[in-house]
Amino acid sequence: MKKNIDIKKAIQQIPVKELREFVEVQTGKNQKFQAAFLKHFEDFFVEKESGDAYVEQVQDAFWDATLEGDWVNFSAQSRLSSEIYDVVETARKFIARDNPEPAIEIGFTIIENGIDLINHNDDSCGYLGTIMRLGLELLHDVSKLELDDDCRELFQDYCEDCLKKKILSGWDWDFDIYECLIALLQTPKEARKLIKRIESDEYLAKDYNAERRMKLILRLTEKADGKEVAQRLMMNNLHIEDFRRQAITEAVEAKDFARAYHLGEEGIALDSDHQSRVSIWNHCLLKVAQAEKNREKTIDYARRLYIEPYYEEGDFYAILKKNVPKEQWEAFVRKLADDVLKSRTPERYAKICSSEGWHQELMDFVRKQSRIGLLQEYERQLLPYYRNEIIECYVHYIYWLMEYSRGRDTYREICNYLRRISNYGAKDLATETATDLRTKYRRCRALVDELDHISFDS
Repeated sequence: MKKNIDIKKAIQQIPVKELREFVEVQTGKNQKFQAAFLKHFEDFFVEKESGDAYVEQVQDAFWDATLEGDWVNFSAQSRLSSEIYDVVETARKFIARDNPEPAIEIGFTIIENGIDLINHNDDSCGYLGTIMRLGLELLHDVSKLELDDDCRELFQDYCEDCLKKKILSGWDWDFDIYECLIALLQTPKEARKLIKRIESDEYLAKDYNAERRMKLILRLTEKADGKEVAQRLMMNNLHIEDFRRQAITEAVEAKDFARAYHLGEEGIALDSDHQSRVSIWNHCLLKVAQAEKNREKTIDYARRLYIEPYYEEGDFYAILKKNVPKEQWEAFVRKLADDVLKSRTPERYAKICSSEGWHQELMDFVRKQSRIGLLQEYERQLLPYYRNEIIECYVHYIYWLMEYSRGRDTYREICNYLRRISNYGAKDLATETATDLRTKYRRCRALVDELDHISFDS
């Protein structure tokens, strides 16, 4: 056969029947050809009511990915992910044409095949997880539509079958199926039935799923029995963080500040062994105090949050400075600084010193901490007052590096510090230190090489 054959001319000469037979054979045995064919002519297929061709394409794609054995390498996972993405985009066209049923079938085909793959393969690159999310997101999109009764029942049956067979058991994706079922609800009776289904689910009953499980039940209770019953359920489960937060918010909105404070302080007492959660409640209480415009409580909670090591959201120092009377500020901030020094976040002491212009205290703290990052953070502020002390810190840190860290990157860092010492007016000390390093570490050729390239002239 000629290499430069005129394909267009040849196709025109081939009988239509033979061309169709060729396409039919190739789409049956060549998965890549089938995918390209379906993608190119997708508008024709999408016009049809059935998505069987695309369901079959998904199945074939998973089958081809496992042809070499149960283990699927990352390259094959990547190809599979791309192909599934294309199919999902086509499924969205069914939805756009008000024909969501094929999208439901495609979505469940993806997750049923995908879960088997992810259960038996390494997903370090995230391709298989992406495939699962593609299928689930497609189902979420369909669940938000106004479906006719037949399509809604079909979707519910698929969801129930998925849960009954425990296809996604052991994965958080079970919650996605429940979310779809909640979106499909139409009557209180259906909501009550789903509550019983959730309460009997062994996987959802596990401790690490308890909060998410109760949140689903709360939403369903509101649909089944109304807001008042749901409110009572929430108040009986205030050990759940989001429920207590909501209760505090509602108390503030009702101007019931005493109850809001009680709920927050109760949360602190219950979570006293978990400092991060204590910080969350203190932050809630700060917002309550600000809403009430209670200066005394605002100062108290902002002070707690400034000292606590687990909460970074908010400029609590600025809140304190705004609310503490000016004539009391000096004594207050001195006591605050002492308390911060004793806490697990002593670096905040440096921020107080910097803000208040306590240069001597700041320099003493920086020198004691022996952390180069802390020195460089406040170096510009301290340099006009403590040039010699800063130079001393750099020399100390150079020798510390040589003791605990080696490598050419470290040696280049040391040379940069030597240049900085020289630029600060201590050229002789920089030269002396470089000479000492050459002598003391003469066998470290990489260090000597880097030191040989230093110039203190500039």
